[in-house]
Amino acid sequence: MRRTARFIPGIDALFGVPAPAKWHPEIDTGIHTLMTLSMAAMLSPQVDVRFRNFMPRSRKGLTPPELWPRHHGHGPAGVKLVEQLCQRLRVPNEIRDLARLVAEFHDLIHTFPMLNPKTIVKLFDSIDAWRKPQRGRATGADQRG
Repeated sequence: MRRTARFIPGIDALFGVPAPAKWHPEIDTGIHTLMTLSMAAMLSPQVDVRFRNFMPRSRKGLTPPELWPRHHGHGPAGVKLVEQLCQRLRVPNEIRDLARLVAEFHDLIHTFPMLNPKTIVKLFDSIDAWRKPQRGRATGADQRG
């Protein structure tokens, strides 16, 4: 990942950052990021699948240590980082938009099986899943990684 840090500032900051064991048994955010990226690569050869699964935890590197291992709101807080990175790397708009949505709704997506139908409809409306159903498959690697 050290080489990646040149292109994605702050990536090194994810290593050594703890996450709650309940959600991430490997605990280290950097290791979880690598596991998620590896799983995304196994699930799909598409760059957009890998990118959107990689981005949601980018904000965790900025969580103050006194708040660890919790990173409340890291998904929505990471939207700005996603936008900045996508602009700097000239990421295609469609991939940027999907990465932004995954970051914004990251926490909610993880609780999907527990959501009530009304919340699911609101989520689908927010991500435009009715017209773009592929958006509903955006985070599978994170849950398996």
